[in-house]
Amino acid sequence: MNLKVLIIVTGGVAYAYADRGIDVVIVDFDDLKAADPAAITPIHSSFQPLMELAGIVGDWPLSEHDAVLDEARHPEVVRGIV
Repeated sequence: MNLKVLIIVTGGVAYAYADRGIDVVIVDFDDLKAADPAAITPIHSSFQPLMELAGIVGDWPLSEHDAVLDEARHPEVVRGIV
């Protein structure tokens, strides 16, 4: 199982870079308010404990299937150079 990171954004734009083996999901509440609810991609249900800790359970849809599991960019490191 990979380590999980949940990034919550309001009023900004977030980008995430992570090592391999770390799943990162970005919850952008500005997108949630502006988008059609049917267009919002659910977050994988494995992030539910982090969402509970953040107090946002029920604010964003969760799913087992067709859900976001990792939005981080994983830069390739070649001989110590990113």
